[in-house]
Amino acid sequence: FRKPLIIMSPKSLLRHPKVISGWDEFTKNNFQEILPDPKMRDPKTVETLILCSGKLYYDLDLARDDKYKNSSNIAVVRVEQLYPFPRTQLTPYLNGFPKLKRVIWAQEEPKNMGAASHIMPKIATLLEELGLKKLDFVYIGRTERASPATGSHHNHQHEQQEIVDACFQP
Repeated sequence: FRKPLIIMSPKSLLRHPKVISGWDEFTKNNFQEILPDPKMRDPKTVETLILCSGKLYYDLDLARDDKYKNSSNIAVVRVEQLYPFPRTQLTPYLNGFPKLKRVIWAQEEPKNMGAASHIMPKIATLLEELGLKKLDFVYIGRTERASPATGSHHNHQHEQQEIVDACFQP
């Protein structure tokens, strides 16, 4: 069974040094709906789970390496498939952190333009079904807007840094 490959990616990721795949990933592995956090040390210490998709992951990863080195209680998990909702693949992450207190859906797009309106209700339902509705489940990203562009590169960078910082704040 063949599926078409559709890539919707910003140009900045085309030559990004961390956005690479080995030959084996194309020939021997399958598509992964959820990508685990490669820097997570101990699942028993994770208190915050950041769920994101796309380019924002690389901004969060860079911030964790540079600015938030003591964030071992935070896991950043990438949701690579938005539809159909990967509930089976996401469940082990929601159930696998005994100290989990907060789940974040983070995106750089405005709230009314990115995946938030589609995926947040599905995550909230899954949290309820797993008996985890007492967890804080929050959105971090740009507010609802008529246009995704701020009109200023400086303002865009400032907003992007605010999103990243908010993800790592307690």
